[in-house]
Amino acid sequence: MKNIGIYIYDYSLLGGAQKVTYNLANLMFNSGFPIRTVLSYCVEGKINYSYPKEIEVVNLNYNLENLLEQINKCNVGNLIVQIENLKLCYEIIQLVRKKSNCNIIPVLHNSPYYWLRKYYSLSEYFSRPIHILQYLKMRFYWHNLNMKIFSELTKNTFVCVSERAKKEMEQILGNNSLPNVQYIYNPIDINFGSVDFSSKKPILIYLGRLSTEKRTRTMLRIWKKVGNILPSWTFLIVGDGPDLDQMKKYVAIHNIQGVIFTGFCSDVYKYLTQSMASILISKYEGLPTCMLESCASQNVLVGCKNDGGLSDILYDGMNGILLDLDDLDRSADELISLLSNYERMKSLSENNSKLFGKFTNQSILDSWKLILK
Repeated sequence: MKNIGIYIYDYSLLGGAQKVTYNLANLMFNSGFPIRTVLSYCVEGKINYSYPKEIEVVNLNYNLENLLEQINKCNVGNLIVQIENLKLCYEIIQLVRKKSNCNIIPVLHNSPYYWLRKYYSLSEYFSRPIHILQYLKMRFYWHNLNMKIFSELTKNTFVCVSERAKKEMEQILGNNSLPNVQYIYNPIDINFGSVDFSSKKPILIYLGRLSTEKRTRTMLRIWKKVGNILPSWTFLIVGDGPDLDQMKKYVAIHNIQGVIFTGFCSDVYKYLTQSMASILISKYEGLPTCMLESCASQNVLVGCKNDGGLSDILYDGMNGILLDLDDLDRSADELISLLSNYERMKSLSENNSKLFGKFTNQSILDSWKLILK
């Protein structure tokens, strides 16, 4: 197998792509894959993950010539491109294909619909008119450009991180059989079943970035009723992001009970071992690492219908529930009904074992072996 490099836009950001890049690099390294370098287009923040010293981590400082130099220096024959900025990644892929013989593997870390839609509610359009301009730009510029990019990239090997995202790509391109498009799940660093459900505490946990697309305000609006009805329960919010201060103010103003903010944490396992249930009601996802980790930790999953790969992990009525966000009062009642029924939760938790087999590290490595040269 030829040497491997992984490109990511900024490995210092507090995002899912950064964490799964770190997990993938470690998994490949520990499994004997010849991974040599992680290439970051820029570094704008504090580095949160420590890669093995044998993997050279390089800040390209916005210079793509540095990318080509590093590819040559490390004799990279396989370049995994973690797609966050679609247009920039397409330009990088075109450049590398033109100037090297690398086997390039683009990996789409979101639902493809993320690049074709604006996820604003009607009230958001009225409250912030700039959203209308953003919608028009998406509708008449970015949508057409991104469709062309998807069409070009899928002519060669192309990876989605969930089965649902792969199906969405087929729907978008109007082709139910795209032979070059496949899905490979992201690895996590938690072993399944290492926690006994009976040892857990009455804690509902959210893990991840605190930003608008995660519907952070909606989570708190639902929890307001839950916290009043179930005072023995705690809502633990683990993460950081632009919405953190606003969320704290909202909790204080509305006197919402049982909410604890921890801030960023690189070791979420200590919180997952304690909690019974995990919630994620975001507008879109690629493959939500937080819910994979929650499934592995035997948590009951709480989500909603959205674009992307949550549906690869959460099966309504089997290992969790889906909330109807069109009726938040009803969503709160459904959550109260779940959290107040220990036997139901225990049964849903046990079903995680029937679903987690497809997410094992070995199956992920086997899939990568098929496309790395």
